[in-house]
Amino acid sequence: MVVKSYRLFWAGRVAAGVSRFAGGRRAAGPIGVFVRSAVRVSQGCPAGGGSGSATYARGSKRSARADVIERIGMNVRWVWWAAGAGVVLTAVVVALAVLVPGREPERLPVRAREYTDVRVCLLTDGQGVGGVAAAPVWAGMQDGSALTHVQVASLPVLGPATVANAQPYANTLVQQKCSTVLAGDEVGEQALRAVAAANPKVRFVVVGQGASASNLTVISPSSDVRGAVAKIVSDAGKA
Repeated sequence: MVVKSYRLFWAGRVAAGVSRFAGGRRAAGPIGVFVRSAVRVSQGCPAGGGSGSATYARGSKRSARADVIERIGMNVRWVWWAAGAGVVLTAVVVALAVLVPGREPERLPVRAREYTDVRVCLLTDGQGVGGVAAAPVWAGMQDGSALTHVQVASLPVLGPATVANAQPYANTLVQQKCSTVLAGDEVGEQALRAVAAANPKVRFVVVGQGASASNLTVISPSSDVRGAVAKIVSDAGKA
């Protein structure tokens, strides 16, 4: 009832405006005569006016008001029908998106691994981490990093396979704040032994023969090199 009364109220206001325009105030001059004539013609009245025209105009006012009310009512009903159809369509789309079988939920983004500040570095020969001597050492470093999130890196020695050429590369790893430096080949082992004494705060690990030192650990080539290296890297992350 409230909605219906609201519609009739505004329809009446519009119809009243049409009636006032049709009957309107008399404008002066030729323009006023032209406007009044145009209104009468649009309503079906004679352009000349007169008492008969006045009677006809009152009937036309009522007819115009009824026509306007009918048109407004149709427009309002159309708007309500369109709004209702939009709501129903939205509900159907949402239901299909949720209930259609086979639709997989969106996967949560994979978070990148967060590493600690500890760095463990490997000095390799020119073949890199894929070389015969470096491969098991690098695999063990990867295993230990997966457990404690220690940063692992490698640096290949380019150029001649000599201790004099490899020693600057070993010093580079020390300068890069590597807490533990490893080597799997013989040249790398000799290079680390050469720099170990000058860097007592850094731990050095070599695969080979010979004696250990306070900051130098030796892993036998015949042992489980990968497992031994993984434990050393893991311990470095816990320190």
